[in-house]
Amino acid sequence: MSAIIWEPTNEYIQNSNIKRFMDKHNIQTYKELIQRSTQDIEWFWPAMLQDCNVEWFQPWNQLMDKGKSKSFEWTRWFLGGKRD
Repeated sequence: MSAIIWEPTNEYIQNSNIKRFMDKHNIQTYKELIQRSTQDIEWFWPAMLQDCNVEWFQPWNQLMDKGKSKSFEWTRWFLGGKRD
């Protein structure tokens, strides 16, 4: 199936959390958001977690560690942090 079955209204988009996040960080398009989030991971995740008000019992001290393999799928995230 390749047909689009739903498109949000302009009002829906303008009131969305992702649009608010993009405006806050001067990001103009969804494509630009995707590029920035994948090219600058060290910026994106702290900014997103703060925007979403994610609270930590113990804050993380290292965003990620790809380990010896340097393979993204084995990355450990938010090292040192505890949420419970």
